[in-house]
Amino acid sequence: MIQNLLGRPLDYVARIYLNFKLKPYGSMTKLEIDTVNKTVNLDLELKGEGEPIRVIVSNYKLVESGNCTFIELGEITASREWMNVVLAEPAVKAMIKTALAKPVPGFLKSIL
Repeated sequence: MIQNLLGRPLDYVARIYLNFKLKPYGSMTKLEIDTVNKTVNLDLELKGEGEPIRVIVSNYKLVESGNCTFIELGEITASREWMNVVLAEPAVKAMIKTALAKPVPGFLKSIL
């Protein structure tokens, strides 16, 4: 079952955290995490876009390494074709992997 992250205090903190990270590009208006099927759905309002964009991350997994937890993303798709083309580029995939090379904050780990 998909959990809407607006209901719990930790979820609210996660939304603030992710919006802080997204601030240069716009904002996240909806966040849904399905911990059973390991999917994340985000609705984004990005600067320069007239309509919200839906981003779906499928098959994410949490990986333990030493005392740290990292997230690995599976397939990422978006409701804009141009974004799917960009997301398929090897250089973009490498940039995403590099950005995720930092440990997951504890509060996010408890939600995921």
